[in-house]
Amino acid sequence: MDVFNRKKRSEIMSKIHGKNTKVELVFYDAVRKRGIKGFKRHYDIIGTPDLAFPKIKVAVFIDGDFWHGKDFLKWKNKLSPFWFNKINNNIKRDRLVKKKLTAKGWRILRFWDIEITRNLKKCVDQLEKILHDK
Repeated sequence: MDVFNRKKRSEIMSKIHGKNTKVELVFYDAVRKRGIKGFKRHYDIIGTPDLAFPKIKVAVFIDGDFWHGKDFLKWKNKLSPFWFNKINNNIKRDRLVKKKLTAKGWRILRFWDIEITRNLKKCVDQLEKILHDK
């Protein structure tokens, strides 16, 4: 059961944006500081990756822990049917996007918000590694 009434929950949720989140901005900044170039933000392909390197077909997705279902199996039973379906569908869509992009020759990196928050350097290192493993 939600601790907020419907109106308040709606107000809170309406303030959450899908693009240029704080975590994304931190990641972009770290990538730029590392001297990594050639990327496009919110590139217009299947799934709209947060960062894409079109010339070498590398796509990076930064997934919100709640919205994309990090550890979903542990907490899915606490959700209302609406939120369960919403997040479950997001998970399915993420898998489908990965499958479609991979079939078109793209390499995919996915980072959880918490991964970037806890260990930004490791995430940027992983990106650099995949960029150099052309």
